[in-house]
Amino acid sequence: MDKPQLNEEIDLRIDRISFHGGRGVGRYNNFVIFVPFTAPEDFVTVQIVEVKKKFAIAKLIKIIEPSPFRVAPACKYYELCGGCSLQHINYKKQIEEKEAILKKTLLGIQRYDLAHFEGVQASKKDYYYRNRIKLKVKNGQYGYFQNATHKFIPIEQCIIADEKLNEKIKSHPAGKSLKEKEFYLYSQEGYFTQVNDEQNLWLQELVLGIVQKNNYIEIYDFYCGSGNFTFPLAETNNNSLIVGVENSQEAINYAIKKSKEDGLTNIQFLCSDVAKSLNAITSIEKAFFLFDPPRSGLNTKIIQKTLKLNPQTILYISCNPTTMVRDINELMSLNNNYRITLTGGLDMFPQTSHIESYILLEQHS
Repeated sequence: MDKPQLNEEIDLRIDRISFHGGRGVGRYNNFVIFVPFTAPEDFVTVQIVEVKKKFAIAKLIKIIEPSPFRVAPACKYYELCGGCSLQHINYKKQIEEKEAILKKTLLGIQRYDLAHFEGVQASKKDYYYRNRIKLKVKNGQYGYFQNATHKFIPIEQCIIADEKLNEKIKSHPAGKSLKEKEFYLYSQEGYFTQVNDEQNLWLQELVLGIVQKNNYIEIYDFYCGSGNFTFPLAETNNNSLIVGVENSQEAINYAIKKSKEDGLTNIQFLCSDVAKSLNAITSIEKAFFLFDPPRSGLNTKIIQKTLKLNPQTILYISCNPTTMVRDINELMSLNNNYRITLTGGLDMFPQTSHIESYILLEQHS
């Protein structure tokens, strides 16, 4: 396998998009090359800027033959601001590429053949969808840092942020003493929300639909935040005990306050590390476990304690399919009584390479 040389210019056909960073992927003498801001089926001239043992990174020099999926980016700051990586690809193709990436990742689960895979749910809005953004501030201007640098890029608006957020940005001058400022569509009194309202609603309905197929006695929502899933579960499962577990005291305080205001008597919130909370549970009865961990995923302690309790059903929601697959492999290697009965994804962050995904595990009778 002949590696390209640093600074060498080569012509390349782009085959697909990568999971990390949404870069185009091509091959030169069967050697993988990543090229930002290229699209599948582009034929391009690139310059090699970095050579590793198994791959190289290149920058786009010229588009010889543009991809049929290539579109003009809608944002004038695209390629400068570090926020988006896929605006040059039409949205339908973005979903197809994310679906292909998720399928390939899920095939890393031992003895899984993509049965019950439901694809990737597209966002109703591919622009103006974010209900919050965090902007850098410099010299009285709002902006972002350029990708992988600390170079400040001033902006007047962000077209993946809700129109009302852009109005707030224009009506709130940046103070020279600030380093960054967050803008919210709603009050953020101690709670975390998903950034895409429509997709979050779809995800809530997915969870509720799964739960309502069985009369669970106990429902545990781990990494519950301020109750994004916990409250809808409590409102629709009056005869079940709903327990939300979160290690942020601020989020739990908000959730407890809201549950009292809503008069919900079948809901409990615990401020605790997930592993410690599992350790405190001595027994369960016909239980549903929901995990929505950070990008780092679960750990062996959590997986082992979960299997010791032996819930009937486990739903794993993840913003990092790679760690999700790692955790599912470990779980299923320790207990072969669980079966995958549903998998899929949704596009929570259009115009970026991020993928939200989920796997449903049920006890095999």
